[in-house]
Amino acid sequence: MLRPEHDIARRAFDTINDAQQVESIPELEAVFAKTLEPLGVDVFVGVQIADPLRERHVEVTFGRTHAAWQAHYEAQGHAARDPIVREMLRSTEPLFWSDLPARRGALKPDEARVMEEARSFGLNEGLMTPLHHVDGSVSAVLMMGERLASDAPDTRAALHLLSIYYGSLARKLRQRNDGGEPQKAKLSARQIECLRWAREGKSSYVIGQILSLSARTVDEHLASACRKLGVHTRMQAVAQALLLGLLETTTP
Repeated sequence: MLRPEHDIARRAFDTINDAQQVESIPELEAVFAKTLEPLGVDVFVGVQIADPLRERHVEVTFGRTHAAWQAHYEAQGHAARDPIVREMLRSTEPLFWSDLPARRGALKPDEARVMEEARSFGLNEGLMTPLHHVDGSVSAVLMMGERLASDAPDTRAALHLLSIYYGSLARKLRQRNDGGEPQKAKLSARQIECLRWAREGKSSYVIGQILSLSARTVDEHLASACRKLGVHTRMQAVAQALLLGLLETTTP
């Protein structure tokens, strides 16, 4: 019998595999909902910052929304004071709402008001995964819920992985529906090797031992791959490379 953490990881990877076969965003939402809902995720959406320099407007581009909260959020102009939006613009790291005080310290009164009002709509916890693109645009995947599970490290890791793939797959489907396919980045053979081992969860040191490279050289290869793929973390690079068909599906 699988341990709970292994079961969560297996379900996450099964979801990702199933999701890569769908042809539309509604199908994509249905596939992800089967895994996300038992984890307490009621809302999962992709958002785009319409004006990253001024934080003027957050546009929901796809996903399952909370209609009442979205209407209230827009009517109140909360995007200008939302601490989650500010972190989305400043950081490439995922953020659980419950970790916000540790990252930012005490919230300003207007920031605290946004979070308190979200809770009044039944959105007690959330995960924001920022996606900074090569064209300078900023988007993110938001997962929110009344009882979103965020205590166990393995659950957190699974939600982060699912959010990256959900955002990347939805973006790919939207590009396809708009009549264009994303261009494939030209990665070197060494960059692909490093990404394949990173996909297996290997550290830079271990990858270096396998490929007879220094950990620093591995980091440089992965950083270069991130730049070419238009992402900021190795996990995002692995996800994007897989979606573009740049990595083999078998274990190295």
